[in-house]
Amino acid sequence: MALEMIVGPAGSGKSDYALEKILQYQPAEWAQSVRYIVPTIRTVRQVEERLLQKARVSGILGNVVTTFYSFANEFITQAGFSGQLISDIQKSIMLGRLVADSSLSYFKQAAEYPGFVAALGEIIGEMKISLVTPEDLDNALRNASGELDQTSFAKITELATLYKRYQKEILEGHLIHDREGLMWRALEILPGSQVLDNVKEVIFAGFQTFTPVQKEFLRFVSSKVNSVSVLVSYDKARPEVFAPVEDTLKFLIELGAVEKKQIPDATVTTSLDHLKHSIFSASAEKVESDGSICLIEGGIPVIEAQLVADEIRRLVRDNGYSPSDIAVVGRDIEQYKDRLERIFGDSGIDIEASSRPLSETAVARLLIDCLDTVSGGWKREQVFRILKSELLSNDISQACHAEVNARQAGILQGREKWLEEWPDQKDRTQE
Repeated sequence: MALEMIVGPAGSGKSDYALEKILQYQPAEWAQSVRYIVPTIRTVRQVEERLLQKARVSGILGNVVTTFYSFANEFITQAGFSGQLISDIQKSIMLGRLVADSSLSYFKQAAEYPGFVAALGEIIGEMKISLVTPEDLDNALRNASGELDQTSFAKITELATLYKRYQKEILEGHLIHDREGLMWRALEILPGSQVLDNVKEVIFAGFQTFTPVQKEFLRFVSSKVNSVSVLVSYDKARPEVFAPVEDTLKFLIELGAVEKKQIPDATVTTSLDHLKHSIFSASAEKVESDGSICLIEGGIPVIEAQLVADEIRRLVRDNGYSPSDIAVVGRDIEQYKDRLERIFGDSGIDIEASSRPLSETAVARLLIDCLDTVSGGWKREQVFRILKSELLSNDISQACHAEVNARQAGILQGREKWLEEWPDQKDRTQE
């Protein structure tokens, strides 16, 4: 079994290396042969998009790119475990009822505050991901009873009681489990599971540290799968930032991981490229500026806004830009909105300062129009809405002329219609 850790700073090509490993398999093999495990659902979507783009295919990947919890659920499902997974909201409601029904002494006053139940849920969750069972906590409490003062003993005793009741009476008593309990159950059935029998490649990405439960999963997977890779962001030049990663690297080495260091895979040709690949490095080399990055220091917001307006006017005048080619991005645009609108207006620059969602921007609307056109039957109004967009380099007058001809030809929709020669017209509308 081969376990390797891909180590390098941000932007060093670790993710591309991992995706290339997946591309060694045919897309039809991915569901059975590959698992790419990441921390969050959001990251799942990002990796899926990159993978499909690199493979130049489309479709739904299923569990190819997945989170740790979903990965654990594969083992649960295959084992036929029928317990219901509760949501975080359901967990909070159950803990709230448990606290209300309990005769508390140490936590009596704290339990009256709204945040107590949430804090209790976090503590129980931390114990679970650290593989501390209610029985373990009871045993530790008994062994340490002589070393604890009365206050600490009362505090931990009530916590242990709440933990035990939550786990035994509520979860196990009703055959349900929370997210952390899902990992427990999966660990119990790992040895006899067949989920990994046909898996050839497992990749863990985005984890700077691993919980005890996750470490046990990683230990088991690395003993069963032929190729296991762990992507780790690490830069020796910044030890204070990457100190938590040291334990992860040590754990992987103990598992027998072979280190594969990554260097930036993209050619650095501009100052912007250099910044992208070196922004987290404390020892990056200096390069000559090529004008792709310009720092403008204004001191106060009003001067910043005026300097930005002057730069936009220069770009329009000297470089041939249109104001619509330029975006001004701020951490909190509301702080600058009034100044930008006033100063840009005085400079003759049209501006729409807002914090609207990305989906409502002109570029996003154009992309949505393109998708709607393809999926909606190539309707006439959608086709010409795209052709007349100022964001494309089309001749709008020609697009308007083509629209008139399309109306006269009675074309309403259908991709094939746009590829035909229309009556009384020599030119054809380009796709």
